[in-house]
Order: sequence, then C-alpha cells, then structure tokens
Amino acid sequence: MGLGDFIKGAAKIVGGVGGIACPKCGSFNVDRCKEDKDGTKGRCFCNDCFTEWKCIARSTDPKCKDDCYITTATLTALNKCDDKCYELETFRWYRDNILLKEEPDGKALVEEYYKTAPLIVEKIENSPEREKVYKHLWEHYLKPCLEAIEKREYKKVKELYVSMVRNLQKKYLK
Repeated sequence: MGLGDFIKGAAKIVGGVGGIACPKCGSFNVDRCKEDKDGTKGRCFCNDCFTEWKCIARSTDPKCKDDCYITTATLTALNKCDDKCYELETFRWYRDNILLKEEPDGKALVEEYYKTAPLIVEKIENSPEREKVYKHLWEHYLKPCLEAIEKREYKKVKELYVSMVRNLQKKYLK
C-alpha cells in the first residue's frame, strides 16, 4: 500500500475532517508547519512515532513559508494528498503545459489567480463552514477538472476552473 492509499484510507476513517495522519503510524497527533533546518519549508511532525515529513502549509499559519492555494488547500483539507500527489501534479502539468503555453490569456489568468487565491484560501480557512466549502469545491469543480484533464478536454478545464475562481472571488473578496 502506497502513501496515497494510506492517506485516502485515513480520510475515510475520520470522515474527511481535515486532520493530517502520520504516514508511518497513522496517528493524528501531528504538529504542522515545523520549519526545516533552513527555515524555508513547512514540515509535519508526528508526536507519537517522531516521524517528520514535508507538509502542505496553510496560508493562515505565519510559520508556513510555502504558498497555499485553492486546489492544494482543498486536497489537504480533505486528506486527499500531499504536495507531490497525482492530483496536484496533474493540475500543475495542465497549468504549465496547456494554460500557460497554449491559451492566449493563460498568463493573465495565472497572475490574477496568484494574487487572489491566497486571500480566498485565508477566508475559507477562517470560515465555520470550511469543510463544507472544500467538499463542494472538490465535487463541483476540482474533481470534474481533473477528469477533464485526463480526457484532454482542456477547454472544459479552463471554463470550470475560471468559473470556480470567479465565484470564490465574488463570495470572499467583496
């Protein structure tokens, strides 16, 4: 069983409540965003078996130096993966190889996203309906985008993702 399978299994056990499970022992007694020796990367640390690994930083934690955006925050909150998982790597591939290289407005969309997404994630993280919001984003936008990337339906991916960002901007950046 790989780490991705382990994390997905742990998410089922806890019902997607947003806790991070230790990849070694499965404990949820985990501290997030410990700094690397060089002080630049977020780390997770298991207080039960003392395992340490790179974690997905949360934008609301000032100790975290990594950027956190909508897809990463959603997948992290739902315990779907870590920073190098299939889902994130697939979205990054789409951004770098399709959106930025083949779409005339791709660069402008990405720049706008990087300006507004951290603010949106911060608002969601502080929302009492955080889990509900992330589940909605996954089911209605991100999962369909992922499936569309796999089918090479790139126009659909762009439409869905832009729609998601626009709706979030209206809701959280009034």
